[in-house]
Amino acid sequence: MRRRRSRGISRRAFLLGGAGAVGAAAIASPPGRDVLGLAGWWLTNRTPPEVRLAVPENVSRGPITIGVEVGETPSWSFVEATLDGRPVEPAQLMSIDTKLLRDGEHQIRVAVADGSLRRNVRWAEATFTTDNTPPPGHPRDPSAGGRPRTDAPAPSARQ
Repeated sequence: MRRRRSRGISRRAFLLGGAGAVGAAAIASPPGRDVLGLAGWWLTNRTPPEVRLAVPENVSRGPITIGVEVGETPSWSFVEATLDGRPVEPAQLMSIDTKLLRDGEHQIRVAVADGSLRRNVRWAEATFTTDNTPPPGHPRDPSAGGRPRTDAPAPSARQ
């Protein structure tokens, strides 16, 4: 028995509204997923996206960047982010000036939702430590009252 080749649009394209619809959806689909698989994921997914925060491991001073890494999921969005319980603007790379924070440990929390019908949410949290106190002997040493030291030697004039 000989198989007939179809010259029209495929059954999948027909079910989804024509060949143009499949072409547009296929471009938007992540690699390795067909359009029906993506629609099935959208309808049935119960698993929130994997989320990881990349924070500095060492004690931080000055500006730092916190990275938000989201695992493989067809679509996702930020829900909320907090730093020490206060709302901050979520982004994949969040810049924070630690000079505006007290010295010590700080907690960053980020919530990410997938783009499925259920909008599954996962929170990720991490801690980092800051120390912006000047070292002893520094002109802004707190032991000098936070004011420039007057007993510091004057810079020599170069000739």
